[in-house]
Amino acid sequence: MDTVGTSHFEGYPSFERLELMFKRPKDPAVQPATITAITKSLDSEASVEELCHVVVSDPGLALRTIKLMGIFDYHNSVRMIDLEGAFAKHGVTAFRSFLTSTIIGGNVLSADKKVVDIQRMNLHSQFVAEVLARFARRRPEFGVKPSEALALGAIHDVGLILLSSMCPEGYLRVVDFATQCNIGLDIAFSCIYPKSIHSLAASALHAWRVEQWACDIINRYEEALGEDPTPYRCFLRIADWLSYQFGYHPEPFAATTALPPGFETELATEIEIMATEAEFLALNGLCTDVSFETTAPVDTSRKECPLEFPGAPSGQLDQAA
Repeated sequence: MDTVGTSHFEGYPSFERLELMFKRPKDPAVQPATITAITKSLDSEASVEELCHVVVSDPGLALRTIKLMGIFDYHNSVRMIDLEGAFAKHGVTAFRSFLTSTIIGGNVLSADKKVVDIQRMNLHSQFVAEVLARFARRRPEFGVKPSEALALGAIHDVGLILLSSMCPEGYLRVVDFATQCNIGLDIAFSCIYPKSIHSLAASALHAWRVEQWACDIINRYEEALGEDPTPYRCFLRIADWLSYQFGYHPEPFAATTALPPGFETELATEIEIMATEAEFLALNGLCTDVSFETTAPVDTSRKECPLEFPGAPSGQLDQAA
């Protein structure tokens, strides 16, 4: 029977079925509104940085850009999630050709509104990406690259995005459960299934040969601070939590979420700084300022931070080139 093995969740798609789907993931659809917006940016000769901010407004486009146009490291056979690096390496002309092929290939699709509120999902992912990138620009000592932060934030909910398109009946059941319990979609998934939606997302990213460090960050998304204190994961998790505080959540109801153990006590100063960035975006709108220079100053005096500092995990772009 295609269930998770309990009478309470009878009728839900089995986890084994979902695992097979995510090991052979379909390319995510790109929304028509995104194509229109980015076409205007191309016609107005927008800068590479501005194009990156438009790309992350649609996780489907961000994922396809990483998969098909991202910097390919032949030595390690992986795709780096550095959007700005991809533009710099391949050029805007190549990106225009990529968009044309996306349109011709029939990959521009409107999401089924009966299944998912894709606008809400996209705004959530974009908000997380922008907050994370702004923080990375303000605090370079953590080794988090803004262009990688943008991409990582944009694709952090790839699990829910793929679930809604590859198994809509399963996604709707998760939404129903989350609505009844007033919890986040990812938490609802973990209540129903033996593993998290993030573990499935990591499988999909691995299938697309995205860098292993990015797959690991998504896979270990919900762990406590002490279990994985790498800056990329910690600050991504904080940006996601802040998105709920400012109303940019993917759920079609007023869901709540919480940070894993250790975050609020050990990273209080970093949370305060990121909250300042989130407040700026909430008040001024997304993508209104790519210079990262207009937020109010924040007191950065703090105690010793418990994070590891591995530097930019993807290595030097000139080596990959």
